[in-house]
Amino acid sequence: MPTTLVSQLVNVAVDNNITINLTSLSDVSQINMPIQALHSLAALGQSVEIQFPQGSLHLDTDALMSIVSQGRGENLSFTLLSLDMAVLTQAQQSALQNDSNVYRVLAFSSDGDNVTDFDGNLSVTVPFEGEEPQVWRLNEDGNKMLVTSSYENGNITFVTSSLSVFVIGSATSTPLMRFAIGVAFGDAVPFIDAGTNRTMVPLRAIAEGLGAEVIWDDATRTVSITRGGDTAFVTIDTPLPGGMGTTVIQDGRTFVPVRYVSEILGAEVIWDDLNRAVYVN
Repeated sequence: MPTTLVSQLVNVAVDNNITINLTSLSDVSQINMPIQALHSLAALGQSVEIQFPQGSLHLDTDALMSIVSQGRGENLSFTLLSLDMAVLTQAQQSALQNDSNVYRVLAFSSDGDNVTDFDGNLSVTVPFEGEEPQVWRLNEDGNKMLVTSSYENGNITFVTSSLSVFVIGSATSTPLMRFAIGVAFGDAVPFIDAGTNRTMVPLRAIAEGLGAEVIWDDATRTVSITRGGDTAFVTIDTPLPGGMGTTVIQDGRTFVPVRYVSEILGAEVIWDDLNRAVYVN
């Protein structure tokens, strides 16, 4: 897309959206475009949709400008690639089921720097055959975070502001999250409480991963967990109901017994003794 064609693209834009159609090229999963041209489109308030054979990416104006501003060199590349399970790490493979579809969504500049986080929204649409599909963002440790999505006519669409590996699978068969003892989940490391033998996980990560809102009250050292109009409260160093243990602060993060918060939010917990990991469905 040479810079000289920017004005032509703008002229054919529909509702300030530029569509780049690559669907006739069956083996294409990546497109390279001049950063200067993309910057010009963003400055003109355009959004960009890239239609690959296997799905599409749609960048709103804010996402386009944010990603372009992080680019280095002359070109910026966008990738939507369906991945074989064999290329994943062992931890990633352990977190998935056989009916999962895995995609890598990337943006990187010609000097090799990857863009990870950005402002605005990028929408990804890909086909999926199955019941009750959901989408998760998957890191190298096999940890998954739920991503908002919608499903219609055999296509699932999800919105993200982070580029990563994404998993699409049936909600009934794919574990939502995997916490491995001693392995960082974000910036917190799950552990087993020596006194209660409970598996402790970062409260915010598991609660938000299950679709709840978490609010910290510093005055009372209490955390409220709200989902669907229902709210539960946990207080630091105060025993939980049912002999579940206590909520504690460690390394500046609030940890809670995984079974307690999972059960109050209606999730299933499975312990993997071989890998010393817990799965939340």
